[in-house]
Amino acid sequence: RQKYSDYLALRWPDRGELARGFALLAAFLVLSFILRTMFGQAIPAFMVETYTSARAEGMLAFYVIGICVAAPIVEEFATRGVLLRAFLRRVPFAWAALFSSLIFGALHILSADNLASIIVLVPAMTVFGFLQCVFVRQSGRLGPAMGVHGLTNLVSITIVVISVNS
Repeated sequence: RQKYSDYLALRWPDRGELARGFALLAAFLVLSFILRTMFGQAIPAFMVETYTSARAEGMLAFYVIGICVAAPIVEEFATRGVLLRAFLRRVPFAWAALFSSLIFGALHILSADNLASIIVLVPAMTVFGFLQCVFVRQSGRLGPAMGVHGLTNLVSITIVVISVNS
């Protein structure tokens, strides 16, 4: 019996929370780079194909908005706003964060090309999801997590653009 905006942690972030979010983003990107390098993983073909298709159809603006704005809002709302909160009613935070993060990681299987990329991508997304849960818990807000997620996706798109155009 509380307002939806409070339940879903939809409040504007302060500067400290934004700084923690950028630190989270940097940590995730370093971890992701290390894992991809260790396992010799290239950029998933799915990412390259969606980018080149959007570019060929003149839909790059929609592609970027979809991946950097819409997807983070929907995914964070679903996994941290709804699932995390639902799990918190039944289990302690660490378990709730783990369960919602595993679901978040599993959602990204579609971005993987083969078993090796699943082995790298799903755990990386699960760790990112767990860090996002901690971030949401510490800040009490969902918006900064959406922003960090969007920036992470923007970095991914930038990597794809550089690799395709080089």
